Amino acid sequence: MEFNAGTETDFANRDTDFKLHPGKQTTIIGKVENGKLARWSVEPNSCKNDVVVYKMSSKKVN
Repeated sequence: MEFNAGTETDFANRDTDFKLHPGKQTTIIGKVENGKLARWSVEPNSCKNDVVVYKMSSKKVN
C-alpha cells in the first residue's frame, strides 16, 4: 500500500492521529507531530513489510 499525505507545507505544525484501513483486514495506525510522522504500526504485524513510507517533500502534489 502507498499513501501520499501531500506536501510538508500541508501538514506544517499539525499534530494528528490517524487510522487507515487499506483492506484485507489490515489497519495502519499512526501519529503525525509537528508535520512529521512520529510513529506508526500495522496490524497484523505480518503486513508491515507491505507498507511504504515516503519522506514528504516540499513539492506540490497535483
